[in-house]
Amino acid sequence: MDRGDEISSLLQLIKNDPAFAPAFYQLSIEYSQNRLGERSLSEKSLERQYLIEFLHLDSSGNNLKYYLDKKIAEEQTEDARNRLKQLAYAPDVVKSQVFPTYMLANDGWYMYISIPEHATKIYYKFNNDTGYHFTGLSDYQYSGTNIPQANSNVFLGYLKNGRYPLSIKYIDMKGDEQGPFHIVFDTEKERLLSVKKNLEMTHWVSFNTYDSQLLIYFTSLLSERDVIKQIKYSINDESLSNNFPIQPWTKGGIPEIHGDIYAKAPSTTKYVCVKITFIDNSESKMKRFNVDGSSD
Repeated sequence: MDRGDEISSLLQLIKNDPAFAPAFYQLSIEYSQNRLGERSLSEKSLERQYLIEFLHLDSSGNNLKYYLDKKIAEEQTEDARNRLKQLAYAPDVVKSQVFPTYMLANDGWYMYISIPEHATKIYYKFNNDTGYHFTGLSDYQYSGTNIPQANSNVFLGYLKNGRYPLSIKYIDMKGDEQGPFHIVFDTEKERLLSVKKNLEMTHWVSFNTYDSQLLIYFTSLLSERDVIKQIKYSINDESLSNNFPIQPWTKGGIPEIHGDIYAKAPSTTKYVCVKITFIDNSESKMKRFNVDGSSD
């Protein structure tokens, strides 16, 4: 009996008797590393699924009762526990999934598709697309093979803030189709995460002197005004008593810089305090920026 027939027979046994633990154990063997060698995520997931079912039934005595030699049943239980423990260290086997990440550039949104196994082809369907698009192949090959890697980068273009349906599927190394996986791309959420992370690592304001006055430039914050709705600041104190004018940006892409970009302050200014309110009404912590560039 070949492997396909063996699996079909075992599945029929389970259908006839859902509590027949030995069939679940044997199915887990059919999808184990010892049996298959290199496996796809779906095969690892099936092994995990059948191991869990087997151990659940085993704990209720639905395996031991089928064996005269109790040692065989005990060895199966130990083997199942060990294999399930090994799979627990590989979280990608819990669910064969794709993980897109997004970046907004001057020319629009880009998406990078991360898949925790080798994919020979990737397809996606975005928003109102009627069919799937093939992402193409890259110039690189998977290590140790002559198989080209699927291209993981996709240009989505200019998008206004909103929630866009996205479906992704791929072909694994064994030629099996995985998916489709349905995702919602929330541009506002992704942009907020990106901007907030960026603001943790950058200076929000810069300084210059002109005509015996200090100019406080808010250029870097204005380039994020698609997700920033208020900039409060104060000079030489923490009152945050001033609002810097900011015009909302809803055109998509990175906001263009125009209009007022700086505020005037006395040349004797020592520091400026700034706090930001985002379009989701969350607020940053107040940050202090010293004119001389020193840190507190």
